[in-house]
Amino acid sequence: MTYRTGRAPPGSRVERRSAHCGGRYGQGTTMPRHYEIQVAGHLDLSWSDWFDGLAIAHLPGGHTLLSGELLDQAALHGVLMKVRDLGLPLIAIVTIDRHDDHATSGEQ
Repeated sequence: MTYRTGRAPPGSRVERRSAHCGGRYGQGTTMPRHYEIQVAGHLDLSWSDWFDGLAIAHLPGGHTLLSGELLDQAALHGVLMKVRDLGLPLIAIVTIDRHDDHATSGEQ
């Protein structure tokens, strides 16, 4: 049987795991994370509120660093959509895990 709704079949292993995690798969396990998003071009500091309160810093080479905590992946995707909507080339995204004091990079 094929399911085209994007949802797990009733009673499936994925559905049971999803319920254990708080409803949807992965939900309930997220914590705010610190992100550093580097884009090409200099943004005026007044854009900070529009970017969900992320701090804005100008870097050498004409790049801008957006940094701060975002609640979850949905908030990160919201910020990335704003970067896209402004037509800013994305240079890098770095997640800083405050608990382990290590960073993971998603450079392009």
